[in-house]
Amino acid sequence: MDLDIIKESTEKILEVLDNYANEISNPPAINKVQEHLFKIRMSTLDSYILEKAGKIDTYSKILFSARKHKRYNNVRQFVLQACMNILSYINRYEKK
Repeated sequence: MDLDIIKESTEKILEVLDNYANEISNPPAINKVQEHLFKIRMSTLDSYILEKAGKIDTYSKILFSARKHKRYNNVRQFVLQACMNILSYINRYEKK
């Protein structure tokens, strides 16, 4: 497991969320999130991190899709929480 790549990619996803906070329909934002998720998935076999990456994948597609976004509330919060869960998990893992 490459913790540095996972941590960096998760932080980059948070940056994408900040940079495109007010945009609903944004395929380039989805592509950037997908790129960083690919790096995370290639860097680990840890089931917890992969589960959270799956949630980020699902909810970011909803967040940046105008049609899907209408059906859900607080989707951005779900993506943020999954990212924070990964970062917290990595911090605990590093302390072991």
